[in-house]
Amino acid sequence: MIKIFSSILLSSLLLCCHVHNSQNDKSPAASDTSDQILPKKAVPLSLDTNALYKFGKDSVTIVPFVIGIALSPKAVAAITRGRETIIVSVSFTGTPKDSSLIPSEGDGSFIVAAAEKEISYGEVAQFDRVNFSRKLYDQLADKDVNMDVNVFTGRKSSPDNLLDCEFLSDKISHIVNKKIMLTGKLIYGDDSTQRK
Repeated sequence: MIKIFSSILLSSLLLCCHVHNSQNDKSPAASDTSDQILPKKAVPLSLDTNALYKFGKDSVTIVPFVIGIALSPKAVAAITRGRETIIVSVSFTGTPKDSSLIPSEGDGSFIVAAAEKEISYGEVAQFDRVNFSRKLYDQLADKDVNMDVNVFTGRKSSPDNLLDCEFLSDKISHIVNKKIMLTGKLIYGDDSTQRK
């Protein structure tokens, strides 16, 4: 009796294992995914363009931002001794929806706007009136345009640029309504790694 009961139990277990394995052996193409949870695709966060721009009738103005410059001690001495100015140059680029309408740079982007501020050391460059046409804005595939910042001397005391400053390239959503500090030193004769 025990032998019969044991063999029935063993047969049942083997049958259950076989059915379970054959269900798992189905190829992905043949399996029914109606009851499976599929991974969700990342949904991009919507961009609040009102946080980036002020809109006029025919123009768009980028929300203000500030750029400050922190220099090494040697650079500060050279700049102040020579009464040298610092120029902070910003340019904004975007990708057009229709590249045939707007002449583009080599990478497919086009210049949206550009601006410069000339400051003395210790001052900040405040950009509060950078604007461009609504027509250009409407052609942007991505409204969060790229901004590049270059810093160099005003060439008052020398015909050459004296500064080796950090280069900044970022989306304007990371820049507007902020004060960004960039560091720099003299191009020659300044091996400072720690900047003031």
